[in-house]
Amino acid sequence: MVTRRAVLGSATAGIGLFSGCTNILGEIDGGEKTVVDMANREISVPNNVESLVGVGPGGLRLLSHLELTDRVSAVETAEKEQYEGEIPYNIANENEFQSKPPVGSRGGDVEYIVQSDPDVIVATTTENAKTIQQQTEIPTVYVDQGEFTGENPLIYTAWEIIGKITGKSDRATELIEYVDQIRDDLNHRVEEENDHSDVYIGAVSHRGARGIQATEIPHPVFEMINASTAVSVESQGKIDIDREVIIDADPEFMFFDRSNAENIQDDLDDGAYDSITAIEQGQWYWIHPEYHYQYNLSTILSNAYFIGKKLYPDAFTDVEIAEKGDEIYRKMLGAKVLESLEATVGRYGEIRL
Repeated sequence: MVTRRAVLGSATAGIGLFSGCTNILGEIDGGEKTVVDMANREISVPNNVESLVGVGPGGLRLLSHLELTDRVSAVETAEKEQYEGEIPYNIANENEFQSKPPVGSRGGDVEYIVQSDPDVIVATTTENAKTIQQQTEIPTVYVDQGEFTGENPLIYTAWEIIGKITGKSDRATELIEYVDQIRDDLNHRVEEENDHSDVYIGAVSHRGARGIQATEIPHPVFEMINASTAVSVESQGKIDIDREVIIDADPEFMFFDRSNAENIQDDLDDGAYDSITAIEQGQWYWIHPEYHYQYNLSTILSNAYFIGKKLYPDAFTDVEIAEKGDEIYRKMLGAKVLESLEATVGRYGEIRL
């Protein structure tokens, strides 16, 4: 297969035979620039990136955030087949993604990547980035969404690097400013409220569907709304905890990923959780899936408003959850996806099983 890269290479070699043509490559493809990726690797990329692929967890999502789907030359098979209707960026770009050729399974396949002939590859695991670049000789930049925590989450750096590569720095800045605006709004709403340390978020997906005992500590939503988990454990991150710990903690509010409803139903069958205050008082609720092939930031922000409104109703009287959710998805993904998402996974609301 003859690719644009091969054509350019041949053209450059031929033109190099002529004297005084020291800047010919720059005239052909706009020259190159150097970027430093999140593994501190210096990567030379074309000044004008016309096509790219994103491989690995969150790769295509990051390109979607930066409004680059029209430049994506191929997508992972799972993005075309497994995630339809379940993940916001797939919903927003369904028709476009379905029209793209495959780039292999999760993490990409070198043969398919070469066939798609991107100018740049964005990879979200370090070893995959190194291997792909070695085997394809295509500039491969490593970025990482990381965890959404702290004043400057890693996703901000990922956006900035991709923005620099693709000429989308203004969009990266726009995203960062918008997300900071959301975080500031949430913090401002609850700053005068007593903190909630009586909350539990369960059924947090990690490496597949999970049940009640799967949680995340600290949870990114809690950082924005002055709340903390009711359970006391030493471990952090996405973890599974003993159900006795949850029962003993007796949370007053519980929130569960609606895409894991079957797992939750199975966990409830023996009645062990029935005495928990949140369940007895009907203060347990469905939220939308935050983790699916890395975290969905737009969903985390939308969930934060729903959870905040349940914990501090007086501070969120002016917020209509559906309206706010659509605003967030439209800003970050260019489309209102909430209705389609709810048609697949279900609506926000009180759990009734």
